[in-house]
Amino acid sequence: MSHISFYRKYRPKKFAEVIGQNHVVITLKNEIKYNRIFNGYILSGPKGNGKTTIAKIFAKAMNCLQPIDGDCCEKCENCLLIDSSNCSDIIELDAASNNGVDEARNIVNNIKYLPMQLKKKVYIIDEAHMITTQGWNALLKTIEEIPQHAVFIFATTEFHKIPATIVSRCQYFNLNKFNEQELVNVIEKVIKTEHINISQEAKVEIIKLSKGHARDVLTMLEQIYSLSNGKEITVENVNDIFGLISIDKKIEFINEIIKCNVEKSLSLINFYYDNGINFEILCEGIITILIDKIIYEQTNDISLLKILTKENINSILLNVEQLFSFINVWEEKITMFKKNNNEKFYLEKIIFESMKIFSNQQNNVINDIPTAKISVDKSKNDELPNADQLFSLKEIKNEIKQDVEKELKLSNNNTVSNNSNFDSIFMSIADNSNLYHLSERKNDLELLKQNNVDEINFFVLATKIVVSSEYGAVIQFEDPIDAKLFNNYSLNADFINKINKIIPKPIIFIGFTKDKIKILAQEYAKNKKNGVKYDNIDITKYFSKNRIQKAYEDFLNK
Repeated sequence: MSHISFYRKYRPKKFAEVIGQNHVVITLKNEIKYNRIFNGYILSGPKGNGKTTIAKIFAKAMNCLQPIDGDCCEKCENCLLIDSSNCSDIIELDAASNNGVDEARNIVNNIKYLPMQLKKKVYIIDEAHMITTQGWNALLKTIEEIPQHAVFIFATTEFHKIPATIVSRCQYFNLNKFNEQELVNVIEKVIKTEHINISQEAKVEIIKLSKGHARDVLTMLEQIYSLSNGKEITVENVNDIFGLISIDKKIEFINEIIKCNVEKSLSLINFYYDNGINFEILCEGIITILIDKIIYEQTNDISLLKILTKENINSILLNVEQLFSFINVWEEKITMFKKNNNEKFYLEKIIFESMKIFSNQQNNVINDIPTAKISVDKSKNDELPNADQLFSLKEIKNEIKQDVEKELKLSNNNTVSNNSNFDSIFMSIADNSNLYHLSERKNDLELLKQNNVDEINFFVLATKIVVSSEYGAVIQFEDPIDAKLFNNYSLNADFINKINKIIPKPIIFIGFTKDKIKILAQEYAKNKKNGVKYDNIDITKYFSKNRIQKAYEDFLNK
């Protein structure tokens, strides 16, 4: 016996077996139940969602000799005859290959003859939007005055291409895509009957790939089942056979773009290309991830997400403004990408376009370091340094001025000492930076500059925060002496603890001038190009874990 594909084997044979299209099923059953059958119908909707199946069931139900509540009985002579596919009164035509005026005239010439075996002669015309203008014109008069013994059922995925003169003479039904639970029911029925062993993750991935189409679910399930050779079907099997990568890998790809890591991004594209990854599905998956991130950022509701988990959300280092810009680039380019034969080249082009969004994230050479100015509202006197503050700062500055000026004269303005503790901290902060932490540190600084706490008063002398990671931040000063003064305290445990009485998290702040930051950025860019990697700041190197814990407790008990 020849093999029957899953999508044919498990195709519904009566209305009771149809899922997800209740509005259509109920209407058609009532028309049969109360003998109000129209002569022309249009079934529209996406591929693989039951248009032809419902047309066949409707044709069988209207010819059933003992219909049950408008549904076919599946036992009478007519039902069995139609199921055998040997009925001459059910005529199925594919308009993709039978769309001309000659085929239309053939229908017109034959429709006048009474059915030979059934009560109604039914013409089921698939891909009806493919019928030519001349073909529709030839059918128009017949559709306007269809004989009582005949019924037309047109199925189409492109309803807008059906002429208005035809639509006005037919009843129109729009079929929906299936929801996730409906597709789960489809899979569960098949795997139970066929004794297929499949993991939950694999089922979820197949449903995502189907995009709401039941036929695609069954086709993919059958294909993977053949590959598994009786073993459990895993999500890795699904990824391998359809050229997919996991959500974690997609997020890794996104984050490399965010970091403007050209070499790593191109290396990943080459790897995907060599391993047969489906670039179209990859791009669609990235857009879905970005949309999920936007939804969460706007609603903070994890239940609204399509594919991401809370852990996934936290690993995507983008703010809402960047997300919209990122999506705009991908949506604009993705249409052209699908039409381009050289997918690899065009994906690389999209990557470079995307990196422009983040040109303010890393440094001033390859990318500008992200900056956020510290705004001071001069209408609030308590936010400005008072006389005592300025006096104490002036005295301290005078004490170290000569030493700082000597150091500045000796330094080479075109180089950065790799042995500098502050320089290495800068490199670490720059390498682990993102705009989310930059925004957090900006808020922290607003709190710090409003508090009159001993030596932390000189925060008010800073002009802007330049770059920030989770545990560190770089502040820009106009005066190199201010920067030196700031750094004299910045790694002191007591100083950090004083800061942490105002802000909730242990943070290392360091200060540089604009020129020094530019030099450091150049050095950072050079090191990154040579493959140098930097770890995040280990804040425990500068003061004990007990002090960190105490800082948190002090903050919570304020």
